[in-house]
Amino acid sequence: MASIETLKSVLRQKAMAAAASTQTLSDENYRDGFEIMAKDSGWISYQDFIIPQLSRLLTPLLDSRDWISVLEIGPGPKSILGHLPKSLRQKIGGYTAFEPNDLFATAMEKWLCPNSETELPFPRLKSSVNIHRVPFSIHPEMKTDKCSVTHQIGEKYNLILFCHSMYGLNPKSKFIEKALNMLVEDHEGGIVAVFHRDGPDFGKLICHRVALFPLGELSVPDDDNALDSFAPLVAGFSLHDREANRATRMEWREACRSLGRRPENHLKQLFFSSPQLMAAFTKHSDSLPELTARVPFVENIRVKNWEARHHRPAVIVKPTEIQQVQDSGTNPDSTPLVVAEAGCKAGDIVRKTMEAGVTVPLGARPSTGAGLWLQGGIGHLARMYGLTCDAIVGVVAVSVRSGRVLCIGDVPGEHRPVGAVYPKNQADLLWAAKGAGTNIGIIISVTFKAFAAPMYLVRRWSAPLRDDQHAQHQLSAFDQALAGKLPGNCSADAYLYWENGQIHLGVTVFECSIPGRDLEPLSPVSLPMGTTSRSEDNPRVMNGVEVFDADMYMSGMHGGHGGNKTNSFKRCLFLTSISSRNLSATLVRAINTRPTPFCYLHLLHGGEAVNNVAPDTTAFGCRGWDYACVVTGVWSRNDDTTENSRDVVQWVYRVAADLLPLSCGVYGADLGPDPRDVTLAARAFGANLQRLAYLKHTTDPSDVLAYTSPLPKVSTAQKLIILVTGESGAGKDFCANIWVSVFTENTQKRVVARAVSISDATKREYAVATGANLECLLQDRAYKEQHRSRLTEFFRDQVRQRPHLPEEHLLDVVQKAADVDVLIITGMRDGAPVAAMSHLVPATRVLEVHVRTTDNIREDRRQGITDATNTSNPTFLRHCPTFVFENHQNGKGGARLFAESSLLPFLSEDFQRLAQMVGRVPNFPRPGVEFRHVLNIAEQPGGLALCISLMQSSFTGNWNSVDLITSCETGGYIFASALALQVNVPFTPIREAGKLPPPTIRAPIHASHISALASQSPKVRHIEVCRDAIQRAGSVVVVDDVLATGNTLYSVLQLLRESDICLDRVKVMVVVEFPVHRGRRLLQERGFGKVHIQSLLTFDGF
Repeated sequence: MASIETLKSVLRQKAMAAAASTQTLSDENYRDGFEIMAKDSGWISYQDFIIPQLSRLLTPLLDSRDWISVLEIGPGPKSILGHLPKSLRQKIGGYTAFEPNDLFATAMEKWLCPNSETELPFPRLKSSVNIHRVPFSIHPEMKTDKCSVTHQIGEKYNLILFCHSMYGLNPKSKFIEKALNMLVEDHEGGIVAVFHRDGPDFGKLICHRVALFPLGELSVPDDDNALDSFAPLVAGFSLHDREANRATRMEWREACRSLGRRPENHLKQLFFSSPQLMAAFTKHSDSLPELTARVPFVENIRVKNWEARHHRPAVIVKPTEIQQVQDSGTNPDSTPLVVAEAGCKAGDIVRKTMEAGVTVPLGARPSTGAGLWLQGGIGHLARMYGLTCDAIVGVVAVSVRSGRVLCIGDVPGEHRPVGAVYPKNQADLLWAAKGAGTNIGIIISVTFKAFAAPMYLVRRWSAPLRDDQHAQHQLSAFDQALAGKLPGNCSADAYLYWENGQIHLGVTVFECSIPGRDLEPLSPVSLPMGTTSRSEDNPRVMNGVEVFDADMYMSGMHGGHGGNKTNSFKRCLFLTSISSRNLSATLVRAINTRPTPFCYLHLLHGGEAVNNVAPDTTAFGCRGWDYACVVTGVWSRNDDTTENSRDVVQWVYRVAADLLPLSCGVYGADLGPDPRDVTLAARAFGANLQRLAYLKHTTDPSDVLAYTSPLPKVSTAQKLIILVTGESGAGKDFCANIWVSVFTENTQKRVVARAVSISDATKREYAVATGANLECLLQDRAYKEQHRSRLTEFFRDQVRQRPHLPEEHLLDVVQKAADVDVLIITGMRDGAPVAAMSHLVPATRVLEVHVRTTDNIREDRRQGITDATNTSNPTFLRHCPTFVFENHQNGKGGARLFAESSLLPFLSEDFQRLAQMVGRVPNFPRPGVEFRHVLNIAEQPGGLALCISLMQSSFTGNWNSVDLITSCETGGYIFASALALQVNVPFTPIREAGKLPPPTIRAPIHASHISALASQSPKVRHIEVCRDAIQRAGSVVVVDDVLATGNTLYSVLQLLRESDICLDRVKVMVVVEFPVHRGRRLLQERGFGKVHIQSLLTFDGF
């Protein structure tokens, strides 16, 4: 599919070749072309990229202000700002626009001042709207329009927006600089936001924020009239004389039809690639000369990250007084250490350390920089010494949040910068630095544990393969007969590539030997391919520097990829074995569909020391793999066109998508801000993803470090996970799919909901182990029922071997659904799943819906199969689910009604409003603790009323049947007493012993979570309640401000049990829950699992 830029070039060439007379586009030309471009797929780009990005950009700008003033350049007939949420639009207090198209300007004025029946797009404007019908110019301060009206340009604005309005404005950097000078000059400044088709050059302006949308498209009807309106806008001019230029106009139509793509489901539409870019600038964006005046500017070094280099030319500075590799040193335990500055490369380190007889297990390329050390580092020493990041013992970094220099971990004294501090969370930061270090700060230096430097014996083979079947067979032979049998000091890399009209398999074996070490030398090996081997290099002995050139892609295929003759784009996935038919077929198919002759797959040998590190020891959580499959797209620099590079990149992503379900993880070092990386990034860190996301949120809240492996955003919005439980045949999957449709259809804002089965992972593993048909296990109920008992036993065996398997399965489905607002999970096998699992997703609200029906209905749904171990009687449950849904009705009506009345309200914006009222207090009640000030809700205007309203409406019971509300001092009193007044139910306080007159009932109480943090010597106290008041109550609601460890609530429930209150008639309501402290599990373990507990908000941390 050709891009709009390619089409533009072709259209202009055809007009030039025909010597056609052209003219400037008229207002009508602009209108007709714009109407086509803004429809269908063009509008999808607005919906999926421009509007969400603009919302993200404006939210922090508006949070600190009551209102803002906006200047928009070329808004068209309507401003894109009108599509923002009302909460943002109502803070636009001033609006000015430059729109030289009279048709658009007139339409804009009508849109801004609609009739009384239509809502104002900006409902709280504080001044009149100004629409200047002149172009935005960088030169005069005064502009005169077509009506001789003079326009003064001297105002200041908080936001200046160019939304696809910079075409024809050149040089673009000068127009942006002009806009920067028109921003407000307060301490918070303003933003210039630019949306443009990908590719503009902003000179030496520094972007505050960049976002990409490479999948953007434009479509046009395959119709002569539509193409005659579309083509001039793309070309940038119209043809002067329709009759005289009739042939050129026909050539333009043919160009559109030949370059456009016609999908099977839209055969009457022509599609063109139109990648989008958002670049935001602040008042500091023109400050680069101040930096380069002080620090040397290096012009001949290219940025390693392909996307960063391609989308935003970066400036590289090189402090000349800092040595790139500092002297090796030793720590007090005499362990050799190597301190490397972030500016140096792997080749520099190896050369320097070899002089001391040591090395660091770095990657396979000498040009590898700190980005790869910190995100993994896979080289030929990985099987013997582990990954590069495993060798990190210390880091010096600059915090992008505070600007302070941080010493993290073990940094030799002479290499600690003056004034550097050790952060209180340095254990977390060091953990993150070992696998995701580029996300935590600007790295100044890294301290590595060093190892004895080896020598290498290198052998290489290559062989042509007859056909696809032969290629699959040889991959299996390589895996089983060679790589799978090598000791830890040896590794075998494989390459699949195309050369001379045939697919080839190349193999390189590296054998490491260390002077003075008693390592068994490798016996003579040969490629397990019989006589088909075409060539075999003589074995060569190499040192750590020479081995950099031993990889086959450097010199053994395509004449070598070194010497800056090619460009490349890579993504890497981890594989456990390449012997399976499905996986080997996928690898071979990838080579057969390569877009250029130079693309290849590189299988780096893993295992051994890499897998000896537990997944949670470092942030690099992908362990247990045998091969790192590097999908490498390569194109010649002699043919470095946009179309060529786009085809190669698309191939890489397509192959990665095919391999992803067959992989055990993704290498995060290659990933960046491309939206296509989000799916891959969800598999990049294993079970560590959520912890990393939280660290990223705390260390880089403004996402300054954008060209790193993307992590899920830690949203303040309350996301929702619904765990669906119930007996087989109760209709769990049926209900889950209906509830998904309810969430997506019945909310005003766009909500992404998805239903997944947590048991699918077990079914896949069971199918591999037993040979069962996976597709039938997933989709055929009768087939699944035949295997149910064996599946259950298989899962139990797995859990006996891997006790944390249920948690791994939950984290896996959650991480794969990082972009989802509502995740509905079926197939849960755990009793009390909220108590058991919610701590794994501590920033997300987790509910359980238990689906039940009659035994007869269940038997019918299971096609007559019965199971004596199952029961639909809820009294057999040992816990109390959030909801119980009686699925007795036929059809969807009952399930839809339940979701609308019980589940949908959890997405109310009122919960988000309430969450924003909970303040954060750092270092309280002791350093290192970020305290959530729940009582701050009552201090906000309308806060207590909102909280009580949500408590009343969210209650799962019937307030008319509640006899008493109670709470234990002191925080809960504020909410409990107000709630009791609202629902007209008596309130009885629970107080510390000795503060209530007799007769009372007493029980011991242990310190709450925060009280225990504040106290050095927590002691057991007692609480009591008035006996007469409590014993008169049959149904009791306990209200508290916080549920953390559960100690306070446990004591209250003990007290109620001592008072002879039936616990089945006790419900608990808390304002904020902190699942990470596992309070529900404590209550479950101590016999209070059947008490119904619900919370309004869920937060991570304290």
